[in-house]
Amino acid sequence: MVAGQEDRREPRCGVLKGATMQQFFFPVDFEFKWTPDWYEWDRGKAVKAALAARDARAKALRAEGRRVRCYTLPDQTTTRGGINTPHPEVDFVVPVYGLDAN
Repeated sequence: MVAGQEDRREPRCGVLKGATMQQFFFPVDFEFKWTPDWYEWDRGKAVKAALAARDARAKALRAEGRRVRCYTLPDQTTTRGGINTPHPEVDFVVPVYGLDAN
């Protein structure tokens, strides 16, 4: 390529051309609350809320004219509490909803 020329090569390895973003929606971030004894969390509502939030974000990005790819990462382990918190460590295995956009 000659200096000063625009790079017009196609991206390789499935990378979306242009500025890209990636965002994840963890069900544990929805409907989760620590209580004095332990915690409260409705898994069913949380999974639906995370999926709805991902889909709403994808719709908004598409309205801006971006290309969006939505996907699910099944059975991911995520943790709440633990070191440097006043709560015990609790592990959850949940689907994680993601999107890539450019």
